[in-house]
Parts: sequence; structure tokens; C-alpha cells
Amino acid sequence: MTTLDTDPSAMLARVRLFVGAATDVEAHVYAQLEHGSLPEGCTLSGSLYGPSCPYARTLPARIALKDAGPGKTLLARCIVPDPCFWSPALPYLYQATVTLRCGERELATIERPVGLQRFCVSGTNLRLDGRRSVIRGVCREVFDDCPHEQWREASAAMVVDDPEESLCEQCSRDGVLLVAVISTLKPEAIARELARLGSWPAVGVTVLGGNVQIDGEIALLAGNMLLAQRLKGLGPIQLAPWAKLAFCDVDTQNRLPSGVEHNVPVLAFRAAGGMATVADARAACDQLQRDLAPVGDFAGYLV
Repeated sequence: MTTLDTDPSAMLARVRLFVGAATDVEAHVYAQLEHGSLPEGCTLSGSLYGPSCPYARTLPARIALKDAGPGKTLLARCIVPDPCFWSPALPYLYQATVTLRCGERELATIERPVGLQRFCVSGTNLRLDGRRSVIRGVCREVFDDCPHEQWREASAAMVVDDPEESLCEQCSRDGVLLVAVISTLKPEAIARELARLGSWPAVGVTVLGGNVQIDGEIALLAGNMLLAQRLKGLGPIQLAPWAKLAFCDVDTQNRLPSGVEHNVPVLAFRAAGGMATVADARAACDQLQRDLAPVGDFAGYLV
């Protein structure tokens, strides 16, 4: 009998769940796991069950996750017909059951929610599930104890440093969009964070420091998330190859780096204080949009 050097349950906990090609007719969903110290003959399989949504009635179905054959990683895939896509308004989720096998022997099983999210760049705009989306984001640290209902009622995204797993899951269930700021600058740590965060549909944007150097393979770990590069100062923007958005600080005179309105989607950030509620902060996002109107029309306004 084959022996394992690593706890298979611990290995399976690192499985990536992500969405590939997706249309209104069908969506391809994948479960992926690095071989690591696993012996030859290991495979992934399982199922996807759903959708479910706290704000809509659904008719769930079960779709089999099937082994995709030998490759650089273990990979299983299913095709979801007539998919229901995740959005803050309707946070549809599917329940994934993924099993790791070695031959006929079952080693470990994990269950995890999956959302089919379609967040993409279109010119200098963002589109969520086919519609233009303008992010109004609020730093979580100011309202750490506010229930998620207040965030949804205000249509406010949550800007948070290194969000923990439980927050990502709860926001995915409740319909709160997350803008995740990764604090580490080390490529190997960034890779781990991207792989972790990329499994959650609520994490729509991930922000990395302006001087971060990562390669294309690490950037691919972002899955359906959009990677933003944080830029400071007023010089012309120079985005890294991995960046899809620019996250720019607004100075005291409401200025941004030159040329941002013509190149890529921009998330404009201005620190604000004296806000009592999430709704107040959401109003500050609207005020920032008005203040920046003479400069340009941007993809997001964050405070």
C-alpha cells in the first residue's frame, strides 16, 4: 500500500477552485491541486451542487467534477449549464465537494462554496456580469463591527488588508464585494495569498504594492480576481505587466498621476475621517466622484 509523507487532508485544503470560460449558456469550473509529495496515480473528483442564494429562489442541481487527466497539476472539471453568476445583488453560490484519491483509495474530502463571478476590464471601465460596475469602497478598519447588511444596503465594497478566510467566505455568502490589499512584498507569499483569495467570488480586486515583481505564473493564480497596482505621486503611470488596474492615491488638491484617465481602469483613493456609518462613508465616495469629475470618470472611488 502506498504511504504518504504529507497529511492528505492538509494538502487538499490548498485546492484551488476557479472559473474558466463562462457564458450565459455554460460555465467551466475547475478544482486544481499541486502534486507536491503525492504519489503517482492521485486524482481529484467530486461534484458541484447548487445554486443557492439568500435573496432568490433557486432550483439546485448536482454536476459531477471529473478528473481531467495527467498534467502538471491534479485537475478536475465540470461544465455548469445555465449558470447563475455571483454578484453583490444576487450572491449565488454552489457547494463544491472535492475528493482526493490514490487509485481506488479515497484519501480526503473537502467541501467549499464556489461562486461563478464574471468581473473583467473593458477599456477604462470594469464590468461585472456583463454590466458596467463602478466600485464605491470603504476601508473596513473604520467600521470593523458593522454587520454586512449595512454594507449591502449602502452598496459599498469593503477595502481590507489581508482578509482572513472567514471574512472572505461570509462576504461571498452575504453579497459584499471585497477589495483585498496584500501587504507582503515577497513573491512566494504573494503566490500563496493569490491562490487563497482567488477561490472566493467576493474578492473582486486584489491590490499589490507598486514595486512588487511577480511573474506571469504567479499572476495566473489570481484566477477571476483583477490585480491592481498601487501607485503614488503625480508622475505618469507605469503599470507592471501583471496589473489590470491602477490604485491611485488622490492628493490634497484632488490630483492623480498624469494620464490615468486615458490608459487603464483607475481606483481613486482618498483617506477620509469623521464618518459615523458605512452610509456616511458611501456618501464620501460619491463626493470624491464629484470632486474628480473635472479630471475624469473612473472605475472606482474609495475612502
